[in-house]
Amino acid sequence: MQSTTTLPAVTEIGTLAISWQRHLRAANLSPKTISNYMEAARQFERFLVERGMPTTVGSITREHVESFIEELLDTISASTAATRYR
Repeated sequence: MQSTTTLPAVTEIGTLAISWQRHLRAANLSPKTISNYMEAARQFERFLVERGMPTTVGSITREHVESFIEELLDTISASTAATRYR
């Protein structure tokens, strides 16, 4: 019988962002686009951590995302907040 190893699921937003960055590079997106996407991911993760919210993707709810966007709208322009949301 062949044994199989089950790897733990990667569900932390910071770890997934690294994988996402690799995917964006492989998709040949511009360095500026990749930088903007990664900054948004870092900002979201930092927001979650600072407020004691979950960083495991399956535990992040609509309310967490809405709280992040609300915070952005209070601190940066609406267009930048929209970009971070996307």
